[in-house]
Amino acid sequence: MEPIDILKKYYHFAVIGVSQNTDKYGYKIFKRLRDRSYDVYGVSPIYDQVDNIPLYSSLEDINGPIDVVVFVVNKKYAYDYIDEMKEAMHADRRYYTVVSIGGEHRFLCCTPISENVDWYLVAVMPSGVLNDRLSNLDSVRIMIMISSAMIILFTMLIIFIMYYRLSRQQMKELDKKERAAVRANMAKSEFLSSMSHDIRTPMNAIIGMTEIALRNIHNDMRVEECLNKVRLSSKHLD
Repeated sequence: MEPIDILKKYYHFAVIGVSQNTDKYGYKIFKRLRDRSYDVYGVSPIYDQVDNIPLYSSLEDINGPIDVVVFVVNKKYAYDYIDEMKEAMHADRRYYTVVSIGGEHRFLCCTPISENVDWYLVAVMPSGVLNDRLSNLDSVRIMIMISSAMIILFTMLIIFIMYYRLSRQQMKELDKKERAAVRANMAKSEFLSSMSHDIRTPMNAIIGMTEIALRNIHNDMRVEECLNKVRLSSKHLD
């Protein structure tokens, strides 16, 4: 199994030998794994924290799950972790470390061959190989994140446009209905005003002629004249 396969398959890492020196591999590996959203526990017998991230003094202090243990230690500290390495191997954990061979940094990978046997496969590769794989993996993740963000933004834009058009259409319909209601109300008012005038004029004439007729009840000609005018005014009410 290659280191890149381990990064794809496992999520919980413990990095032994974390350094506060940003030029050291202990810092770079710890920082790079955290930047890629892995669950990483830092272990260091010297430092309590790195970049305000608490560190553990040993693997035994870690309560969370650990899939892979990465060793990046100076020679003078290596013997301090041998016992812990043995215990971790009995727990079937996978191991990685950075070693210097001929002045060149290399990654050392140690992983069980099978669950049924007690054999381990040890592989050594130049550090640049894994760094290139990580860079490629970063590029893919960045492209996926950018594509996802663009899809989300495009979807939100479509939803906003649809909502805007629907709102405009509803506002137009409401405005149309409001203007129709205003016109209907004006027509009703004009109709009532006209009807009131048309009714009020002949009614006034009828009332007036009736009053005159009552005052001249003994004058037959006057009464007849008033009644004829009442009949004429009443025809306007038909």
